[in-house]
This record gives sequence, structure tokens and C-alpha cells, in this order.
Amino acid sequence: MVRMGWRRASFLWKASGKPGNTSLSLSHKSIKVSASLDEDLLMFVALPFLIFYASFSLLLGIYDARTGLLPDRFTCPLLWGGLLYHQICLPERLPDALWGAIAGYGGFALIYWGYRLRYQKEGLGYGDVKYLAALGAWHCWETLPLLVFLAAMLACGGFGVALLVRGKSALINPLPFGPWLAVAGFITGWKVFFPDG
Repeated sequence: MVRMGWRRASFLWKASGKPGNTSLSLSHKSIKVSASLDEDLLMFVALPFLIFYASFSLLLGIYDARTGLLPDRFTCPLLWGGLLYHQICLPERLPDALWGAIAGYGGFALIYWGYRLRYQKEGLGYGDVKYLAALGAWHCWETLPLLVFLAAMLACGGFGVALLVRGKSALINPLPFGPWLAVAGFITGWKVFFPDG
């Protein structure tokens, strides 16, 4: 809506430069004010959703770091919150959010079951599968490859530091992946939710 308003404003701005286009100039000013109001209203409505996202994602990262678990009572509300955010604030992006949830769940589920069938043990917690589905609902499908790549790089770095500090004892307990997904979500989310910086 805001983008369409600005396109119309740009057209009217060019047209207003021609002789006899005073009414177009006035229309341009009114559309500019309307677009600004729409943008402010959108930010006002979106702010509670973004606080919700940040709170739950931070909670999941800390909870996983302490317990090695990502409970459904946290991941499921985060997933539905992401879909509701797009339905209310960015309805044109809702299909991308839905596909993001499907891609996040499906991609990690394939890794989970593939590893489990091959090695008869979990290489990835199923909570991570649901958490990535929730992140996909917020960030949409096209952001997921970068998000997962960043999380993997951060996890490798964290594992390297753990090896240096704790030695081989770091190999005994599996490294929680949730905190790295949370950090990667915040990094990529800044560009998604605040594209103008």
C-alpha cells in the first residue's frame, strides 16, 4: 500500500511540473501525507508483533542453551505469530511466509529423519525443526538459506571455541543449535523488518 502510494506520488510529482497542473500538485501533497500516515500506522500495528518475535526467539535461544530443549509451547506460538503478523501487516507476503514455514519444517525434518535412519540416533533435535518452521513464518522462504547458513557458521565457531576451552569434553554433550538459529534470525531479521536501515 505504501509502495503504491509512493509510485503514484512520483507520477504526480512529474506531472505537476507541467503548466496547468496545479490540481495534480495538490493531489501529490495529499497522497504524500496519506502515504506517511499509512507508514506510521503500519509501524504502530507491527511493533507489538516485532516485540513478540524478539521476546520468544530470545526465550527459545536461552532455554535451548540451558536445557537443550525447544518446547512446543514456545515454538508453536512463534510460528502462528509470524503468520498472523503477515496476515495483518503484510498480507501480500502471507504466501511467502506460509512457504517459509513449510520449507523450514520440511528441510530440517529431512535432515532429522535422514540422520536418524542412517546412524540410529538424533543429529538434530526435533525442536530445531519446529523452530526453523517458526522462523520461516517470520522471515519468509527466500531468507531461510542465508539464515541457516549463518546459524551453521556461528555454531561451528562456537563449537571451535568450546573445543579450545574444554578440550574433548566438548564432544560429550551435543551443541544446542537453537541459540545460533536465534542469533541468525536477529541478524537476517534486521534487514527484513527494517529494510531502510
